[in-house]
Amino acid sequence: MYSDEWIELGYTSSEQIEVSDIVFYRIWTDNAGAEIGASVDFEIDNDFHYVMPISGWQRFKEYVLGVSRSEEVTDAFRAYLLRNRGLFDFERDLRIYGIGYQKIFF
Repeated sequence: MYSDEWIELGYTSSEQIEVSDIVFYRIWTDNAGAEIGASVDFEIDNDFHYVMPISGWQRFKEYVLGVSRSEEVTDAFRAYLLRNRGLFDFERDLRIYGIGYQKIFF
């Protein structure tokens, strides 16, 4: 898993950023502070966690959310979830836009 590798390299993630009562995301940075990826967590009975390199996160922001600035992401992500209520709509859109990710679920 990307995040396991990043942890081994000493990289860190931001605190969870709440999008909804069940959806959170965090940004991963390397030791120099450069953004290297993102995690999106769906915290429900069956938790789903998606991890993607920064190139995938940028594609998600641009093509799915329609934003480019980091400060616009949370509000755009909230609006996206209101329009896309299906449990796997997020994963569907990652696939549609060719956004690479790794997924783990419990």
